[in-house]
Amino acid sequence: DGNACTRGDICYSGVCVGGPLLTCSDGNVCTTDTCNPTSRCVYTPNSTCSTIVFSDYFSRTYVGANWQTCGNVSMYSGWLRFQNSSSYLTNCPLTGQNFSEAKLVAANTQVRDGSVTFNVSNGGPSRANNVLSVGIGAFKVYINQDTYNDTSCRRRVQLRGPGNSLLTQVCGVIIYSGKYEFSVAGSLIRFRNVSGGTAIDLRATDTTPTVAGPLVIDVNEDTTYVDNVVLTRSGQ
Repeated sequence: DGNACTRGDICYSGVCVGGPLLTCSDGNVCTTDTCNPTSRCVYTPNSTCSTIVFSDYFSRTYVGANWQTCGNVSMYSGWLRFQNSSSYLTNCPLTGQNFSEAKLVAANTQVRDGSVTFNVSNGGPSRANNVLSVGIGAFKVYINQDTYNDTSCRRRVQLRGPGNSLLTQVCGVIIYSGKYEFSVAGSLIRFRNVSGGTAIDLRATDTTPTVAGPLVIDVNEDTTYVDNVVLTRSGQ
């Protein structure tokens, strides 16, 4: 019947009839088991077995060895501060690019499926690009609060996937200071506010096979403050 989730299909009076539904179960409570009519069983990591692998509340005067930084990243009053300006090229993280970046390099913190919650304070939109990007491995949320140059989709929030591909976006959204969460769970990519800030729940799906990677925070052309970073790994 063309449905990969049925078994024992038969032909009845010249018509294909699907048999009993396939039971998908991997015996792992850390996954949600479903069946895709095209690809059969899908085992998606869930929050049942989420484990905190790293947390940082920045209650110190130095960035520390857990973070690899480039551009202008420093501590300021208990916040991780990112400063950047269009008048000074940082060549960060690559030559010709203009970001300030903090990459988590602590041992055993690379994640494929998991989430990161964080507090952000950036003063709302500005005439500058004011980009904040937070990513886990191959996926990230890309927040551009540009009010000047970008006339097609000002103040946009995007979910991006492998190769920086655009998965989905919303326009005209101002991300105010608050607590937010970015997560990857199987094929589901999500960015939402947890408390305060801007009410948002942006979701996208991507089935590209990817591997675990580091948490990376990038800021372009503004000053942004990040605090209370908690990284979890799901499905293990």
